[in-house]
Amino acid sequence: MCFIICRFVFFFWIILQTEGVVVNDSRIQVLLSNSSFSVDKLVFRHKTSIGKDEVPTPGSCKEQITKWFNDLNQLKQGKCEKPEECLDALDQLDAFARYPAPGSPNIYDGSFEKCNELNEKENGHRRKYCYLIQSDENVNCREEYHSVLFHENRTAFGICGPENCHGKDFASMFGGMKKPFHFMMDRPVCAVFCTVRDIPKKNMFYVFTSFLILLVSIVFFSSLYDYIRDTRYRLSSESEKVFGQRAILSWSLWSNIEFLFKDSPGYIKCLDCLRSITFTWVVGQNVVGHLAFYDADLRVKSSEISIASSALSSLIPIYTYLFISGLTVSYTFIRAKPSIDVLKRPITWLVFYFHRWIRLTCALMVFIGFFDAYGKYIQGPYDALTGYSMVTQTDQCTYWKDIIHVSNFVAVDEMCYLPAWHLAVDFQFTLVAPIFLMAFYYSTAIGTVIAIVASLAGSIFTVYFFYKHPGLNSAFTGNHEQDDKLVEIILAKPWNQLAPYMFGMIVGCFLAKHSGSRRIIHPVASSIIWIIVAVLGICALIFGNQGTTFVEKATANVLTRAVWSLCLIWIIVSTQMKWAGPIGHFLEHPFWRPFGKLSYCAFIVHHMALYFLFNMEEHAPRYVSFWHEYFHYTVPIVIYSYFVAFFLSLVVEVPMIRLDKMILDKCIPASKIEEKKDFDDDDSDFEKSEERSSSERSKERSISDKSEKVKERSEERNIEDQKDDLERSREDYSMDEPLLEREYY
Repeated sequence: MCFIICRFVFFFWIILQTEGVVVNDSRIQVLLSNSSFSVDKLVFRHKTSIGKDEVPTPGSCKEQITKWFNDLNQLKQGKCEKPEECLDALDQLDAFARYPAPGSPNIYDGSFEKCNELNEKENGHRRKYCYLIQSDENVNCREEYHSVLFHENRTAFGICGPENCHGKDFASMFGGMKKPFHFMMDRPVCAVFCTVRDIPKKNMFYVFTSFLILLVSIVFFSSLYDYIRDTRYRLSSESEKVFGQRAILSWSLWSNIEFLFKDSPGYIKCLDCLRSITFTWVVGQNVVGHLAFYDADLRVKSSEISIASSALSSLIPIYTYLFISGLTVSYTFIRAKPSIDVLKRPITWLVFYFHRWIRLTCALMVFIGFFDAYGKYIQGPYDALTGYSMVTQTDQCTYWKDIIHVSNFVAVDEMCYLPAWHLAVDFQFTLVAPIFLMAFYYSTAIGTVIAIVASLAGSIFTVYFFYKHPGLNSAFTGNHEQDDKLVEIILAKPWNQLAPYMFGMIVGCFLAKHSGSRRIIHPVASSIIWIIVAVLGICALIFGNQGTTFVEKATANVLTRAVWSLCLIWIIVSTQMKWAGPIGHFLEHPFWRPFGKLSYCAFIVHHMALYFLFNMEEHAPRYVSFWHEYFHYTVPIVIYSYFVAFFLSLVVEVPMIRLDKMILDKCIPASKIEEKKDFDDDDSDFEKSEERSSSERSKERSISDKSEKVKERSEERNIEDQKDDLERSREDYSMDEPLLEREYY
């Protein structure tokens, strides 16, 4: 008894002498007293027991791990020849696994932050935080996607070891011990994933880095040139006539930044607010979706009937994006009223496709290149716990599928960048959009009937696929395998998503033909409709993830699309027709303008921003509550995404909007709008903009020349100059149209 008391007294004396360790930390005492680290059980990797491409355990790794085991054994025995080294061993043990958190019984997290703090000590070796993956099965779970998170018979155990040891070294060393701690399960180690690892620089890294340097250089010198022209010589980039200089100035931040805050005549302003809210909704869903990967309790909660849980599992944000996409395409087409001769030319539709493709693809592919070149360097506890999912995702994909937008026809795990499947579906709708646009052009009734028939056909396809795959859920549940199947079979296929897109095209046609209407609806009737729409929206939100049989699931899925589309129809139409009162003023507030314009690039960026924020935590993130995840993760990710999207839009998206318009108008005369009469007399925004621009030019000439003779000469300008001026004014008008600036998001 006396000997036992002396051992504990000596142990407490060691702890009290330590600087940087929690004094009297009972958890460290439990870890130490329950540990079974034995040097005799260490198994290192030798040349005779490894493959050709593998390396044996480094000598420095063997030395440091052996010394650490010896120091821990000395502390357990009440001995310590060198107190400083023993205290360092306790610090390292302090970063080891805690007891499992509620809702995550298969994850024994340690402290990523504490392990990193040890690297700040002088004259000490560097360490890194890793997860030991244990499994009942005799398999190599290193090769599996999200190898830890979707198997109930596996556990993840956090350790802090020498940085010069590889993951396979830790697997060999700890695999020889049945249980490093007595409270652990007796399972063999099937893989080890570390937060610090060597990333070999492939050709993509050097190619994209060179491209990025070139792009930044062009933007810098273009902005400087535009700034000097504007401030010293009062020359606007939009007034430049030389094609080469206009092309260079299209990359200028000085003029591109105005595009984000400039109001556009004839634009459906409430779409900016809807895009912003929908984007925030998508981020919240992705946050909880990633947390649900390894939280069984959260997956159960997602099936409960509540607004919060239903919002996180709902497919409504996807339907909203598709609805807005169809609306903007039909609205701008019908509003422009091109002549029948223009529509009969094949080059018109080739230009239509080219505009959509280049505006979708440029920003997406630039960011995918950035993601592939630098995304692997985002390392942290979440990256390790998910088995380097970002690395495996980019290494096994084919980028040409994203370039031609067919990535929605591959498995989720094989996609280069997960958000790209949304854009692929939208672009595939664009390919068939001319059929419906021509129907609307000849007759609103015919176009509406064809769109409704297409919606019904899409709904029939959806019911059929639910019948063929009865295990599918009607919405997201947080179960990785089931949610991936839902995306691959239903959501990522264009024929299953026709309904919201077609409803959007119908509304776009209606607004284009009645945007100038002065019809008034009584406030009482409007209020009643708003109440009905609110009730329908809540029902679609709550009951969209219900059902046990395939009939119930398919019915919930199909009805949710229809009901939510009806809600969107009223929200957008009432706001645009000035029937919404204060709600309309809120939706159309100029505050939403830049966020709506940036929502497309922000949507591209958010997946990487989520991954970055998750890996900044001390340990892998946990789901606490709806509001905790919203303010702790969703809001910061939205802010980060918009911040990065601001530069991505100015450097890539807006320049391509300006550049491809100039190139097409220069090289393909058929793409130009031949006559001003092609626009209807009611389209006063374009006429007024031309009248204002001509009056401003005449005023400037009168002030500068002060002579009637110059005025006469200016009125007798040659035909070529008139065409140049008209071309620039039409370019400004086209850039103001949502069809040509933000078609989808």
